[in-house]
Amino acid sequence: MNYYNVYTVCGGTLSVFKYKEAAENYFKRCYYSSDGVEKSDYSSVLLELNSKNLGKDHSSPYCNEISINMNQKIDEFYTIKLNDNLSIDKTIKYFEEKIKPILEISEKYDINFKSKMPFKYFGSDSESYVNYSFSNYYKEILEKYGVNISEIYTDEWSDGKYMLALNNEKIELKAWDRLEDVIDNTNEMIEICKNKEGEVEYGDYLNSRKESNFNLNNIFVKDMLDYKLEDDESSTGGLSFSGETLKDFIDDDIDDSLNTSIFWINDRLKLCGIKEITEQDCKKYFDSKAKEDVEL
Repeated sequence: MNYYNVYTVCGGTLSVFKYKEAAENYFKRCYYSSDGVEKSDYSSVLLELNSKNLGKDHSSPYCNEISINMNQKIDEFYTIKLNDNLSIDKTIKYFEEKIKPILEISEKYDINFKSKMPFKYFGSDSESYVNYSFSNYYKEILEKYGVNISEIYTDEWSDGKYMLALNNEKIELKAWDRLEDVIDNTNEMIEICKNKEGEVEYGDYLNSRKESNFNLNNIFVKDMLDYKLEDDESSTGGLSFSGETLKDFIDDDIDDSLNTSIFWINDRLKLCGIKEITEQDCKKYFDSKAKEDVEL
């Protein structure tokens, strides 16, 4: 199931919701309790949500924070401050690549980042029979990024403090770690794994194109720049012009998007009314590229 696919931008804040109904209900309450410019901004958000999964106000070209709707029944939000003002597209990209995978796994482990001790029921690997395992938690997050690991172990070294060992490197974990700490920990773990194994090169796709190897997390935008996109069946959005390629789609953000995986670019395509790229599409694309190389 896809979580957190509805976005709104109002007052410089990107708000993220699981369901469109939750976003609409929240902004209706805001609309009826406001007046003047604020009321007009809320109206603009609601109007766009009628036909899209992104509703914007009249005056927010940039975002300086992300507010995540954790509980739609009581309007409970978790807010992350950004280090700089980002464009709306870049803010959504940051959420989808850095935050969304963590939220999906965290929900599976019943983690509430609004509590004072989100990891209260986690422990060392030796305690995994009574507590959740930090090792399994981070292992599942890394798998979301296509990083598979075997050498991981967590031990307790002080009350509420733990040490996770990964590929002979150590990372300190705490029972009161916030979502921002998990993001930092995940980034550090990915770097540790990259330093040990190196990155997969494009040539590997052509040399080992077995069906099981086509993981959309491990195929990157830079490898499919001239892939031709198609409209999806939705009534909104769609291609900017006939023959639009993946490179055309990311042209304004090409430097930041080249190393984005196809898995994550699919969320942006879907938001714009464009068909997502499937594993089968990737197979056909690489087969055609290989055929072109042979003919040359």
